[in-house]
Amino acid sequence: MLKIGKDIAFDKNTGKTRKIRYRDVEYDQDGWIDATKFFPSDYDLVQVKTKNNKINMVWAYGNHWDGLKIKQNDEILYWKR
Repeated sequence: MLKIGKDIAFDKNTGKTRKIRYRDVEYDQDGWIDATKFFPSDYDLVQVKTKNNKINMVWAYGNHWDGLKIKQNDEILYWKR
């Protein structure tokens, strides 16, 4: 899983390495991002879609999700800003 703003990717255009940005992320047609591939920047408030199709607002910090309506055992599949 790559973290936006922290992990480094290779830029094909310049031949240099740089931090991953939101424009580098793969979105689906509805704007959702796969949570198994990318993790948002620290303290970003995002919407998440869980395995049972609930949509909640949560914060991202480190490799954890924090929110009032999200439980520890909820499996997060997708997120978007």
